[in-house]
Amino acid sequence: MPIPCQLARAHPCRLAEFVAGRLAAQEALRRATGMAAIPGTGRSRAPDWPEGTVGSISHSGGLAVAIAGSSRNWTALGIDLEAVPDEETAAEIAPLVFGAQDRVPPGRFGTGLAFAAKEALFKALNPRVRIFFGFRDAVLTGCDGCAGELRLEKSLGTDWPAGSRIGFRHGMLEGRILARVEIPARLPPPG
Repeated sequence: MPIPCQLARAHPCRLAEFVAGRLAAQEALRRATGMAAIPGTGRSRAPDWPEGTVGSISHSGGLAVAIAGSSRNWTALGIDLEAVPDEETAAEIAPLVFGAQDRVPPGRFGTGLAFAAKEALFKALNPRVRIFFGFRDAVLTGCDGCAGELRLEKSLGTDWPAGSRIGFRHGMLEGRILARVEIPARLPPPG
């Protein structure tokens, strides 16, 4: 597997996370499409998915996950894996991640969940729209059980105007928060 030159001198733990993420992506692609390819590395070290596929990779504390699928079925996929922040970290990141309109579950879990959901949204949409947007450009409008919804506050082009609502799923994986955004492909108009 080719290692990007930016990681040539990386700490062994960072290099191991990169390799684990790419291997998780390879397995996700194999399961979803039958293709056993390993995504390359695009600009900003983001995964460069094979033609006709979409996906996302995340890693946290030695654990790597990936989601992938055919672009015939999915417009975009995003996944994020985050440790539940301690109280101090949650207090530091909360003002950066959400504002007054966000309906975030209480406590440090809620802060971690808002972070993971918004990061999964970024990973899903940014490769498609190629417009930078931050945590506060999406609002967590609700969350219960294992699902929630985000609303864009910033227009990301004609397909994703401000006000667009995007669902996400969440859960726990080995003590970490796992959030994923799955945006189905739009069917062509009948005709």
